Amino acid sequence: MVAVLLSLLLIAARPLPPPVHAAHSSVGVPMPDVLHTLDAADSVIVYALGEKSRPGDVRPEMYGRQVLGVGRATPEWQFHAGQILSDVLLYEDSGFSNHHLSDITRSRYAFQFVTPRDTVTALMMLAEPCVEIWDRAGLAGRGYPDPVRWSALVSLAREAAFDAAGVRTLALEPAVEEEYTFVDSMPRLTDGRVPEYPVGARKDNVEGTVLVQARVGTDGRVLQARIMHSIPQLDGAAMDAVSRWRFRPALSRGKPVACWVAVPVTFGLH
Repeated sequence: MVAVLLSLLLIAARPLPPPVHAAHSSVGVPMPDVLHTLDAADSVIVYALGEKSRPGDVRPEMYGRQVLGVGRATPEWQFHAGQILSDVLLYEDSGFSNHHLSDITRSRYAFQFVTPRDTVTALMMLAEPCVEIWDRAGLAGRGYPDPVRWSALVSLAREAAFDAAGVRTLALEPAVEEEYTFVDSMPRLTDGRVPEYPVGARKDNVEGTVLVQARVGTDGRVLQARIMHSIPQLDGAAMDAVSRWRFRPALSRGKPVACWVAVPVTFGLH
């Protein structure tokens, strides 16, 4: 049996470079079920984090830092957060940037994505800048944003602000002129034929989930595809299937736009 779990996670209307793994990151792309939680969460709790906790601190702490405030995200905020966080995780940037954050004292946040089955936390460190994804087993993934995505993360923090004085004045200096484009609706699969299970993989009892990254064009056809999480004996079947699929394209301000999507294709023997 082959199960296809479609999780449309990475949304960016502007052209994107191919994924690279930064030299300073030893953590790869998170497993598909972790990325899926960002998209499928029933709610998101936002924590503003402060200095490192010390023995005797009375404040609650999270990941070794004081919790300065707690809030709950709106559905629209959650929708945008899933897009930019997945984008940063899957498209790391290792280049030099001359930008810096205007106020590092309000630069660390934890976004807790909650589903009935799992809880995934995105630890966002704006000053570094760096995003880490933690699940119940520990650190699952890490990404380093380029200036455009960095600026979008700062805006995300401002929208979830608990105190106007401390957070809503956050900005990158110098300002980033290019704006990160969020979509209004994600691509929807309209024709997704189930891939054939490779004979050799079935014979060798190989199963699991292949994560395919696909760029869906404005006509709903897959323009590019690449493997992000590999199972060698299943990669070919997953790529062949996804390349033939058809989608209803993403929309931004009512117009179709091309974007990248993460497509987990799960092969199961039973």
